[in-house]
Amino acid sequence: MHQGLYIVFEGMDYSGKSTLAHMVMEELKSTKLNCILTHHPGATPLGKHLRKLVKQPELFSAPNGPIIEIDSMSVQMMMMVDHSCFVNTKLIPHLEQGGIMLADRSNYISCIVYGVSEGLKLTAINKLLGLVQSPTPDRVFIISNRWETIVERMKSTDRSKSDRYDHNVDLLKRVGDIYDNLIKLSPEALMMLSRYVPLEHIKYLNGDTPAIELAKSIAQQIVRLANEKAESNAAQ
Repeated sequence: MHQGLYIVFEGMDYSGKSTLAHMVMEELKSTKLNCILTHHPGATPLGKHLRKLVKQPELFSAPNGPIIEIDSMSVQMMMMVDHSCFVNTKLIPHLEQGGIMLADRSNYISCIVYGVSEGLKLTAINKLLGLVQSPTPDRVFIISNRWETIVERMKSTDRSKSDRYDHNVDLLKRVGDIYDNLIKLSPEALMMLSRYVPLEHIKYLNGDTPAIELAKSIAQQIVRLANEKAESNAAQ
């Protein structure tokens, strides 16, 4: 068991998870806890390049040449490279120091959700996830929103239409459905997920609740978990 806390914020694009993660970080600044906020993919210098390659491959294509095409399996393989780099260079060292890692997404969840949404087989996803030995999250907070809310937020943003996921309504709808039913997936999927994330650590959040209320509540939970972890570590 690691010394620190690994807290993950999950949800589909436009769910508000990134905003919530930043608000929780702000709430925790008044404490003496050693907190770091990261986002995935892109939490490492290597990950930043991989993120851009996946989301905007035209930026890496030769002038006047064909745009780089990346299939679904290649996308998840690159995300696993990002995950491995993050785990070994950032997550494990921080947790070993007793710190708290707040993560905007985690491959434990995203690889399953987005991989399945794009047609990958669970057996292939399981092999990818098994390549990286990582501490398991102490909590995974998943924001669940009404589809109408997601659509409105999509319309109000100016994100690039070249992005692999943004403005792909059909894909986003599939992603949202899987997130909302993550702990109701097939027995095979649930068994696979439980290898990487204790199911009792997955908590759903109502996206209609004001973000500041959610942030304050989650920050209080994290402080309580940190105190419990400190007491447990001291007793060992």
